[in-house]
Amino acid sequence: MRWRLWQGVLKLLVFVFTVVYLYNVWQGQSITLALNALSAELQNGQNLFLLSITFFLIFINWGIEAWKWCMLVKPFYPVSLASSFKAVLAGTSISLWVPNRAGEYLGRIFFIKPSQRVHGILATLIGSMAQLLATIIAGAAGLVYYVYHHTANPFLGRALIVIIIASIGILLFLYFNINKVRGLIPRWQFLRPLRKQLMIYRKFHANELSLVLFWSLLRYAVFCGQFVLLLTVFHAGVPVVSAYFTIFLIYLVQSVLPGNSLTELGTRGASSIWFFSIYTSNFAAVSAATYSLWLINVIIPAIVGLGFFMGAKWRREKVDYL
Repeated sequence: MRWRLWQGVLKLLVFVFTVVYLYNVWQGQSITLALNALSAELQNGQNLFLLSITFFLIFINWGIEAWKWCMLVKPFYPVSLASSFKAVLAGTSISLWVPNRAGEYLGRIFFIKPSQRVHGILATLIGSMAQLLATIIAGAAGLVYYVYHHTANPFLGRALIVIIIASIGILLFLYFNINKVRGLIPRWQFLRPLRKQLMIYRKFHANELSLVLFWSLLRYAVFCGQFVLLLTVFHAGVPVVSAYFTIFLIYLVQSVLPGNSLTELGTRGASSIWFFSIYTSNFAAVSAATYSLWLINVIIPAIVGLGFFMGAKWRREKVDYL
C-alpha cells in the first residue's frame, strides 16, 4: 500500500511541476514566436520539404539517444529499444524543470528494476560525458573558426588551438579511463557502497566507449543540422558553413553555463543573436529558428515523455546496495 502511495505522490509531483512549467512556457513570448513562425511557413508552403525533414529528425535525434542508453545498460539490465525510448523521453520531461538535466537520470531509472538503478545512473553518466565531449570537440572547432575569421590577433588563435587540443586530450583520457575511477575513491568504510557500485565501469572497455562517443557525435550532427535547416526555412541569410561553426560555438557556451531548460533557452537565444549578428541582421529569423528548434526537440518530446512517465509501472524489489 505504501509503495503504491509513494508512486502516486511522485507521479503527481512530476505531473504538476511539468504542467506548471509548460503553462509558463505557453504564456511566454518564445513559444508564441516559434508557433507563429512555423505556422507562417506551413501556410506559404515554400519550405515544407525542409520542415518535414526537420520534424523527421526528431525521431533520429531521440532514437540515437535511446540506442545509446540501450548499449549502456545492456551489461547489467538489457532493455528493448522501445523501453529505452520511453525512458529517455520520460527523463526529458523531468529535465525541463530540474537543474543541469539531472531529471534525465530520475526519469530513466524508473524503467529498470530497483536493484540496478544506481548502475543505471552511472551508465547514464557515461552517455552524458560522451555527449558533452561531442559538444566540446565541435565547440572547439567553432571557437577556432570564430577567432581566425573575426579577430585580428593571430597569437590568440594559435594559443587557443594549443589550449583546446590539450583540454580535449585530457577529457578523452578521463573518458576512456573511466573504469579506473574506482581506484581514486578512498577505502573508507562509509564509501564502500560507492566503491562497490563503481565496479560497473569495469564492464565498459575502449570499444564500447568509442561506440558511445560515435553515436553522441552523430546525434550532435543531427540536431545541429536541424538548426541549420530552420535558419534556411526562416530565411536568416547565414552561409551554411558559417552557420554550422556558429552553432557549435553557441552549444559550447550553453554547455558551460548551469541551469534548466528555461534558462538554457534564454542563453541560447541571446548567444544565437550575438554570434549570428556577424552574418545577418535578420534577428527575427534567428530567434524563430532558435525557439522553433527548442519547441521541436525539447517541448514536444517532453510532453510525450510525461505520458510515458505517468504510464510507467514500477516494480517493487528489495534492494541491497551494500
